[in-house]
Amino acid sequence: MSEPWTSTPHRPPLVRLVNAVGRGLARLGWQSDLTVESISRAATRRAGLSDFGDDRYAEGLRVLLAAMDQEARLNPLGRLAVRTMIADLLVGRLEMGRDYAVDPEIARIPIERPIVIAGLYRTGTTLLHRLLATHPSLRALRTWELRYPSPPPDPTRAGPDPRVAQAARAHHRWHSLIPGFAAIHLGGPEDAEECNELLQRDFRSLVFELVAHVPSYGRWLRGQDMVPTYRYYRRQLQHYQRHSPARRLVLKAPAHLFALGAVLEVFPDAIIIQTHRAIDQALPSLCSLSATTQALMSDQVDLAEIGRYWLDRAAEGLDHAIAAREAAPKATVIDVAYGELVADPPAVVARICASAGLPRLDCSMEAARSSKPNRAHRYSLAQFSLRVPEIERRFAGYLDRFEAARPASQ
Repeated sequence: MSEPWTSTPHRPPLVRLVNAVGRGLARLGWQSDLTVESISRAATRRAGLSDFGDDRYAEGLRVLLAAMDQEARLNPLGRLAVRTMIADLLVGRLEMGRDYAVDPEIARIPIERPIVIAGLYRTGTTLLHRLLATHPSLRALRTWELRYPSPPPDPTRAGPDPRVAQAARAHHRWHSLIPGFAAIHLGGPEDAEECNELLQRDFRSLVFELVAHVPSYGRWLRGQDMVPTYRYYRRQLQHYQRHSPARRLVLKAPAHLFALGAVLEVFPDAIIIQTHRAIDQALPSLCSLSATTQALMSDQVDLAEIGRYWLDRAAEGLDHAIAAREAAPKATVIDVAYGELVADPPAVVARICASAGLPRLDCSMEAARSSKPNRAHRYSLAQFSLRVPEIERRFAGYLDRFEAARPASQ
């Protein structure tokens, strides 16, 4: 292993306090329990429910928790954060299952021609998603409803939904724990957000690999059939659309790129948008995102290890996307270059609207600027022990097909 990351982000006093207390308790034989049984009991107590539905999710949960416990080098706050995250996901699963059972109409909600943004991390997916979310014919899932899905959000209800304020408090806590995160990913409780939680509730999600060093879970995930996961994902979309069935969904998560074959099988009429950015810029930016989140969870963050991991993982995802596209030649796929998007967002949005059969959207440059962090996000290939020649070799098949992804340093 290379030298661990010593230049971790500044740790606020609360983070240092929780870790200090946690280490003291660990010496006395107590630490956050990361077993399936313990966290499941906590979730059932919180929700007052016990039916998790199809138990297929349990395998992924067991593999994930074992990797978190044995590989992730979690500090006390990291163990507490993992336990809380998993319990939240299980509570959401329980509550959505109850809603689905008591309201049979949810199962009849159509999910037609969704727009799915499936670019690699750090390639402009957030900017594009939030621009398209302003279209009156489209609906994006918002941070607050992703975090607190039950009951199904109802835009016709009088007054603000109390879950917005609840999500705002959670959002503030997260950013207070990781002060540098706002420079990487900007967003608030009412902003359009990635639909990661829908995949995480089935415990088959790339996000777990992003936030912690869990290589055994990553190997397990690579071998999974993601079609059942996307069927469960579709069922959750029906829940979110219960009171908004007339508006098409615009969805975004880089994880969709890694399972594009399953996406197209479950949503054969989907409009796929794949974003592309110079790989020598996108890859270290992705590694920086992973390092920043891992630094909260662990005191041993190895930048070279992160670089090697995402060099291979990102290449595998892009190779899968190419194969999925070739296997579905009639699928509607729109390619968007990051440089084109940043230079002229309205033109890119107009092209997408034309291809997706939507009325033209007059989006402003101001709306585009408001979707980008105000502070600079700094990273480099060298920081993660990455070099352009090895990147070109590993991504050769992808770079041959997409000029916009060729290294900017050439």
